[in-house]
Amino acid sequence: MKIEVPTVCYGRADACPDSRWRSYEEYLAEIMPDVRKDGIEIRFEPPSRCDEGWRHTLTALDVLMRLYADKVRVEGATIGDVDVLEILAPAYDQVFRNYDVLKARVGIPEGHVHVRTEVTCKDGRRIVLQEATVSNLLRAFVTVKTHPEVECVELERRECDAPGYARWQLIESRVHRRRRS
Repeated sequence: MKIEVPTVCYGRADACPDSRWRSYEEYLAEIMPDVRKDGIEIRFEPPSRCDEGWRHTLTALDVLMRLYADKVRVEGATIGDVDVLEILAPAYDQVFRNYDVLKARVGIPEGHVHVRTEVTCKDGRRIVLQEATVSNLLRAFVTVKTHPEVECVELERRECDAPGYARWQLIESRVHRRRRS
């Protein structure tokens, strides 16, 4: 689902020539219910009459961070013709070592049926992996470790419509084998 979202001067909606809201809080109260939907693609409208475009960019980033905090999955986000998620992608690239992990917990949370793996990192991030994700990764890991001819297993997210299974699955897409000499 695609949605167009107006932007205003960050923190100063009342003084922004592009704004119809009396305050930044009023702006957020109106737009957040419309964008708080999983799988949404958001196109933030650039300013048309305002000279402080950087404040509009901050507003777009603020909205995205609020969605991230609420665990809303955003499929796409642009400001004008700039792909925001593409720009932010390198910020999420990280190799996790034992040094980066403060603690990890594997178990079935109260009220749940499946195992969850929770990793708390020293920088404050908390990563939660569901059972199906860990199972798929583990199966690929075991394949590489136990089959000397297999160099790498690639998994891809695919949408599946099978009863009893989650909508999205990690499916083996490619197996790289070592060349025999």
